[in-house]
Amino acid sequence: MNPESPRRDHVRVAVTIIVLLLVLALLWYTRVLVLLTALAALLGIAAKPAVDWLEQRRIKRGVGSPLVVLGTALLILGVALWSAPTVIMQVNTLRVQVPAAIDKVDSYLEREHKALLDAVLPADTIIAGGDTTVTKASGRLGKLARGQLKSAGGIAFGAVTSAIAVAAGLIYVAFLAMYLAMDPFSYRRGILLLVPMESRNRMALVFDAVTATLRKWLGTQFIAMVVIGLVTTIALLALQVKAAIPLGILAGILEFVPNLGPIMSAAPAALIAFADSPQKAFFVLLAYWAIQFLENNLLIPHLMKEELDLPPALTLLWQALMAILFGVLGLFVAVPILAAGFVSVRFLYVRGDVPPHRRPRGSRTFKAVSDEGA
Repeated sequence: MNPESPRRDHVRVAVTIIVLLLVLALLWYTRVLVLLTALAALLGIAAKPAVDWLEQRRIKRGVGSPLVVLGTALLILGVALWSAPTVIMQVNTLRVQVPAAIDKVDSYLEREHKALLDAVLPADTIIAGGDTTVTKASGRLGKLARGQLKSAGGIAFGAVTSAIAVAAGLIYVAFLAMYLAMDPFSYRRGILLLVPMESRNRMALVFDAVTATLRKWLGTQFIAMVVIGLVTTIALLALQVKAAIPLGILAGILEFVPNLGPIMSAAPAALIAFADSPQKAFFVLLAYWAIQFLENNLLIPHLMKEELDLPPALTLLWQALMAILFGVLGLFVAVPILAAGFVSVRFLYVRGDVPPHRRPRGSRTFKAVSDEGA
């Protein structure tokens, strides 16, 4: 036995560990870019079917991809500009109503449940943050809200802290999604080249299964966002809740975040309703619960047909972890990343769960894609 062999093995292990740590450090320092890239990949996956449809009608992918991605962005911008006057007016109403609602809740707790309030929010332990327009409430809850908003403001989007950075991030996401939808097979082939030769065909199936699952999930979430946004707005208008339109829009946007999104959207609506009366707040919460009940038992099962069944406890834990590490941006991409990992584990390790003959429709081996590219 060569005495140098163990020493070489130790050196190889040490070098591998150092490289791994450097890669992890690089990923951490560029975490916002990594998350934006993940978001762009999701949008590229979502845009691919539309680009394929245009290609079948003799519109080249180089034209169809910008048409789909940028056309969708312009459509959203047009709707935003069209509804801007109403939304701005109701947002201003929201800015006035939130402090009043916080004060009313605080007064109610001081009057009816002071012992509970003292136990949960002792007055001498609340540190108020910087003053903001929406948190000019004077009670304990208002001071707590000021502190929370001040701390959340710096971490909500990680390093994205300025309007210029936000605009640059959106442009990056849009153009990367456009390029991915334009030529997905080149990027697919490039990823598979990193895999050992003997595993490439199986990894090709995994890759196609992940993209098919994410595409189905994204389509389902888009439909759910539109439906929930419209139904919530109608329900809030029927209950005569102030700022119903922006609250409905918020409910539609946060629908992209399963589990936590509906709770995050219901809280401000109930708070605004409480400023009118506790009874109205109760009916608002009841409406949100009914909407979520119908969605989870009718809409989502019909759209997904149980194709993706993530464990709820694992999903919630992963969302909390991503939110703590990466803020709101991490919360938005948490479930798609978990879904991709879940499908990959099923294909790679639970081999009996997905037989070879049930590979995703349109899936091709690495060799077939390579031959096409050649």
